[in-house]
Amino acid sequence: MITILNRREIFVTYSLRECNAVCARLSNAGIPYRIRTHSHSSMNRGRTGSLGVNTDFSCEYRVFVHKSDYERATGLHRS
Repeated sequence: MITILNRREIFVTYSLRECNAVCARLSNAGIPYRIRTHSHSSMNRGRTGSLGVNTDFSCEYRVFVHKSDYERATGLHRS
């Protein structure tokens, strides 16, 4: 089980495609992972619209693995 106390961050991106590729490699290697997302878009988006906002950077994805899997996981996502 991966908790906030026993996890290490291995990857941060704004691209869902990159996040999915890293997670697929981890999954294929049998390494459990967790994803945290953080939206950078405004809560008032419905009233103000998104004119001039680059939606490619509206959500941040962070991938975490258990501390004991860190070395193996970092080797996978860099290859």
